[in-house]
Amino acid sequence: MKILILIFLSIVSFCTSLFAEKARVIAKSGLILRAEPKKSSTKLDKLPMGTVIDTQKDEMEEMGDRWFQVNYNGKTGWVSSQFIDFNLKDPKPQTSVGKFVQIEVGDYYHLVIEEKGETKSFFILGETEGISSQELESNSEKWKGKKIKVTWVKTKKFVPEAGGFDTLEVAQKIELVGNKK
Repeated sequence: MKILILIFLSIVSFCTSLFAEKARVIAKSGLILRAEPKKSSTKLDKLPMGTVIDTQKDEMEEMGDRWFQVNYNGKTGWVSSQFIDFNLKDPKPQTSVGKFVQIEVGDYYHLVIEEKGETKSFFILGETEGISSQELESNSEKWKGKKIKVTWVKTKKFVPEAGGFDTLEVAQKIELVGNKK
């Protein structure tokens, strides 16, 4: 019986370690460690920007936010996936210049431009510098065909809709090139 229990515990430990993934805090003002996976939960601690953490299990909040359980300073709590990046290297910003095609709205905003005859799509996760996703969405006809510059980074994120981790091209800054609005 003891051997079966040891085998079971080994399997559970192995499966947990398969899911555990390192992530880096990207919130400029730090990331709140909470007692439960929801924004209204008790604050346990604050993780400084750049802190590398081991994520454990994850849970979806009723508002659709994904949360990861972590251990920090001897405390076990939850952090929002919006403020962690699974790419541990500082991503190098890149730029693309092209004509605005559209902004797609689904689980996330997707900015679509045409660059050198090819369609290119960028995720918009949170606020961007320059032109906002809300401005592009609410006035998409006004922006169609306008030349814009997108500063973006490649980042590894947990995307529930994709069934796990995925590498995304995420817009950080959107600017109008040439003509004024």
